[in-house]
Amino acid sequence: MKLKHLLQREDDKEKLLSMLLSDDDAMSNDIAVITVLGMGGLGKTTLVQSLYNDSEVQKHFDLTAWAWVSDDFNILKVTKKIVESFTSKDCHILKVIVTTRQQKVAQVTHTFPTYELQHLSDENCWQILARHAFGHEGYDKYPSLEKMGRKIARKCNGLPLAAKTLGGLLRSNVDAAEWNRTLNSNLWAHDDVLPALRISYFHLPAHLKRCSAYCSIFPKQSLLDRKELILLWMAEGFLQHNKEKAIESVGDDCFNELSSRSLIQKDSAIAEENFQMHDLIYDLARLVSGRSSCYFEGGEISRTVRHLSFLREMFDVSEKFEALYELKCLRTFVPQSKYPTFLPRMVYPFEHCYLTKMVSHGLIAHQIKGISYQAKMKMSQ
Repeated sequence: MKLKHLLQREDDKEKLLSMLLSDDDAMSNDIAVITVLGMGGLGKTTLVQSLYNDSEVQKHFDLTAWAWVSDDFNILKVTKKIVESFTSKDCHILKVIVTTRQQKVAQVTHTFPTYELQHLSDENCWQILARHAFGHEGYDKYPSLEKMGRKIARKCNGLPLAAKTLGGLLRSNVDAAEWNRTLNSNLWAHDDVLPALRISYFHLPAHLKRCSAYCSIFPKQSLLDRKELILLWMAEGFLQHNKEKAIESVGDDCFNELSSRSLIQKDSAIAEENFQMHDLIYDLARLVSGRSSCYFEGGEISRTVRHLSFLREMFDVSEKFEALYELKCLRTFVPQSKYPTFLPRMVYPFEHCYLTKMVSHGLIAHQIKGISYQAKMKMSQ
């Protein structure tokens, strides 16, 4: 659901907006907390993003901030995110709105009654699926596809993310055999991730599968820079060469295709140019990439990992990363650090790697041993 397509959640938005703008807190606390509860894929974040960007909300509050909290909750990191998003002005926090899948989180955070987001009806799921599959053309000319599409929508179990992703899979495709294959896929039986997401992934062309799974080397909910991601895909050799197009244009096409299938989506709560993976789609990317891609957070790491990134914090010690030097299969190392003097000491032993993304740290390609030509080209840009 893009923010402009929230018709199925308008009632929810109006109720939450009323709570958000009301002057009376049910618990009479200085800080009022509204908790939105619901399972993954129901559209909690999309709904709250719509509230966050609402003109009435922007007028009502002097300052607003947005922060994502992982399963491994770290109050210092969350506080830092919120503080960084504010200006230096004094402010009084009036309302906090929280989305969660966990009942126990809702029980300890709310001051208003918990707002439990319900599953969509089969009809609403079909409308979402059809909008993404047929666009403005509509489905009136395809009665056989409508019949199968409604059956597929029922399998979405009221989850808009599932309907949107399957609609992206079937986009501009009027082949009845393809719709029937989606309807009767054996992948509906899997329950490790949403079956609809798994089906959407496994129907991708091979190069799009690689590009999508590669995003799992970044932390969950991290912002994806379009140009930088395309450069990384280029360095990895994921993009299919086309005599009629520059390789950058091919990368643009791949990014647009993943976006149109809702596997990458805009994060308009922060800025229109920022993109993210929904956390359930990220979980799928981690699953399908297996041990070949990894975001390193310390601890044990597979010796067979080929693509790796990490974010170095201020007080991390170099010994934490010594295990990385034993990774003989490692081909891509994407360090992200605010402390560039640390990086040259780290990357020296990686003689066999495609050492990418060094330019942002002020490193010069010829100072690092063993880097590929493609990586050098990226660093020089």
